[in-house]
Amino acid sequence: PAAAPPPPPPGWTGSFGAGLAMTSGNSKTSTINVGYDVLRDYGTDVLFKSTGLLLKGSANDVSTVDRSQADARVDYKLSPRLSAFGLTTFARDNFKAIDYLLAPTAGLSYKVVALPRTEWTVDGSAGVVFEKNKGLDVDTSGAVIAGEKLVQKLGEKSKFTHAATALWKLKDFDDAF
Repeated sequence: PAAAPPPPPPGWTGSFGAGLAMTSGNSKTSTINVGYDVLRDYGTDVLFKSTGLLLKGSANDVSTVDRSQADARVDYKLSPRLSAFGLTTFARDNFKAIDYLLAPTAGLSYKVVALPRTEWTVDGSAGVVFEKNKGLDVDTSGAVIAGEKLVQKLGEKSKFTHAATALWKLKDFDDAF
C-alpha cells in the first residue's frame, strides 16, 4: 500500500487584541491600544512572523502617548534550535519626535530552552537604521538589535508571552530604541 500523504502545512495563525481604558473624576484620561501577532508556517524550514502595536492616550484632552510599531521577519531553521533570519522593524513615536524609524537587519536566533510547554529564545542581528526626526534630515547608521522571547503554554489554546528588544545605533551607542 502507498504511504499516506504528509499533512498540509499549518498555515496562518495569529492573534489580535485591542483595549480601551477611560477614567473621569478629577481628571479625564483615555487610552487605546491595538496589537496583532501573525505567523505563517509553510511546513518547511521557513517561517514568516509579523507583529504590530498602536498606542494612543490622552489626559484632560491633551495627548500623552502616540506611538506605533510593526515588524516583519522571515526565519530559516538551520537546526532544531538555531535559525537565521531577516527582520525589518518600523516605529513612529510622536513624543520622541520620531517621524519614522526603519531598520532592516539580518541575524541569528537560538532557542536556549526548548521544552514542550516552555520556550525561551534569544536573538541578535545587524544591519542599518534610518531615522527621521521632526525638523531634521534622515539619520542613517549601522544598527545592532538584540532581543529575547519567553513563551509559556498555559493550556491547549492559551499561552503567556514576554518579549523585549533593543536597537542600538553604531555611530552613537547612547542613541538606542
